[in-house]
Amino acid sequence: MKGNTHKSVLLAVVVMLVLVVFTPVASTQGPEGAGKSADMHWSALDNVQRFTDTLDKAGFGVQEGDFRFWDLVKDTCEGKVPDALANNPWPNAYISMYFEPHDGVPTPPVDVFWQLREDEAIVLVGQTPPAAAYFSYQSFVAVPPGAPGRIGAPVGDTINIGTIHTIGPDRVNRPVIIIITGHRETEQRVRAAARAAGYPDAIINVETISPVIAPLGVSRDGKEGSWLGFVHRVAVPQDRVALEEYIKDPPYRLFRVTPVDPATGEVGAEPVLA
Repeated sequence: MKGNTHKSVLLAVVVMLVLVVFTPVASTQGPEGAGKSADMHWSALDNVQRFTDTLDKAGFGVQEGDFRFWDLVKDTCEGKVPDALANNPWPNAYISMYFEPHDGVPTPPVDVFWQLREDEAIVLVGQTPPAAAYFSYQSFVAVPPGAPGRIGAPVGDTINIGTIHTIGPDRVNRPVIIIITGHRETEQRVRAAARAAGYPDAIINVETISPVIAPLGVSRDGKEGSWLGFVHRVAVPQDRVALEEYIKDPPYRLFRVTPVDPATGEVGAEPVLA
């Protein structure tokens, strides 16, 4: 009798251990974010409306921009830029950001350049490119305050095919969010809004603009704030037709977000350059 009792107790303990070991642990990101992390086939564009609504509730004004192909050859031929900036020809593609200027600021001759208030952020939401040998996302300071001409220096390390944060066994057509800002408090608030909208931390990338490299600000004459640019590059695609379709209709939404009440927190740290 005692032997049977011991066997029953031992069996119960074994069953409990099995349940503990094999029961999934709840994600700290919440049920929706956890589900998206497990599901590799969802699109970041699915939650954009919820994201912008969350940003609005978090105290941000949201201005949508345009993310499209930059025809450098055309701009060079039209005299907008003096050269093609040493960029490679097709099948290497370059997609850039376009924004309406801030109030009172004239449109620059090259409309791929824009300014950013010290407490603002740029947010890019979308899907990574089709299969290619290389792709990257990089912000540049085109003209810093007081510079006699174009500089074109990167603000930090590039986000590329080897470093990007996303989910899935590969980097092809995967969800991604890129936050570009020089303000730490703004970055934290935008990240929190993204998570509240259902995006997992695993797809959020941050590009920090150091005030040492590119002083931020908005001014008519460019003496107080840098003019910035952004290039998304895709090189050597496996399928040229797939890349052409990607360029014609880039699967992204682009926003400039501005705190309704100006942020007073700490500016971002200097980027760590590789």
